[in-house]
Amino acid sequence: MQFPKCKNMRALVLAAALGVALSGVVNANMLVQPQVSGQVTSVNGSAAITINGRTYLISSASPAYQEIQGVHIGDQIGLVLNGPAGASTTQVVGIVTTGATSKASSASH
Repeated sequence: MQFPKCKNMRALVLAAALGVALSGVVNANMLVQPQVSGQVTSVNGSAAITINGRTYLISSASPAYQEIQGVHIGDQIGLVLNGPAGASTTQVVGIVTTGATSKASSASH
């Protein structure tokens, strides 16, 4: 099968490549919404956090591992997870402050 000749084949290929490249940029800049939000009821160092009585493990290879240092019992936060909230292998990869924060010291960790 032969394809018809295109006078602007180079422009067509360039446009397609640009479209593919920009699609990655758009996806990389999308805002991620927390899957879980509520009041912090417990913080276990950098390993885990409990929101409304449910404990979530923190991924050590994520921004959440550093962000957890600023979280205290009583804070209102949201958790970005790397899987479904109910799955045993799901971990926290991001933490978003959603409301008032507690002035408790970091000794409460």
